[in-house]
Amino acid sequence: MNKNPFVEALRKSVEILGSQAAAARAVGVNQATISRWLAGRVQWAPHDLPASLERATEGKVKAKEFYP
Repeated sequence: MNKNPFVEALRKSVEILGSQAAAARAVGVNQATISRWLAGRVQWAPHDLPASLERATEGKVKAKEFYP
């Protein structure tokens, strides 16, 4: 099974930040959007999302992990 790097990096970000709601606040979306991204039901994301989550996780998740 191929893992989606975007979903895996987002999942790691959520784990570090403690919740989908916390990740959503960090990037300015609602929790339901995070949930849809994790489920693979939304095929787009803001271009600055990886950089925002890199800052929010204090570099524990690198922007390049989203789109290697």
